[in-house]
Amino acid sequence: MKTLIFILIFVAVIAFIVLVRKSRNRERPQCRSEKATAPAQAEIKEIEPPPYYKKKTLLNEKEQILFLRLAEAMPTCYVMSQVRLADIVGVKASKPEFWTWFNLLKSKSVDFVICDKSFVVLVCIELDGKTHEDEDRQKTDSEKDLALKTAGIPILRIKVSNIPSVEEIKAMLEKTVLH
Repeated sequence: MKTLIFILIFVAVIAFIVLVRKSRNRERPQCRSEKATAPAQAEIKEIEPPPYYKKKTLLNEKEQILFLRLAEAMPTCYVMSQVRLADIVGVKASKPEFWTWFNLLKSKSVDFVICDKSFVVLVCIELDGKTHEDEDRQKTDSEKDLALKTAGIPILRIKVSNIPSVEEIKAMLEKTVLH
């Protein structure tokens, strides 16, 4: 009889612990910024339709010019635009450290990535405009540069005010990629 009571109490305690953990997981946001900025799931369902719209173009005018010149300068390669840094730079770390380093990459992107026909990254290209003069943007650029350098991926920075010709791009890329 005592054994049966003990088992019932033990099962009740385990059930209580499971319920508490499930309720905590439901209350816990996916990431810290979601709690402050994103509407709750119930609120999202009430918004009909969601406040999304199609942007006019993927690339602005200057980015389009550079894209076309890069494609012409490197006809045997693929030119990719707006590539997430986490898609070209991996993290060598154990679980706790992995997420710290991955989180530094996941929301950053590079303007252009040039790949060979096997999709091996050869070089990244950033088109730097006036916003890159801001202190916080320079910090982000430094973080990108360090991640790419550590991974062994060359980065080429081009000023938006001085987009080079196709011939100049060829020379820059040959120097950077074949150094």
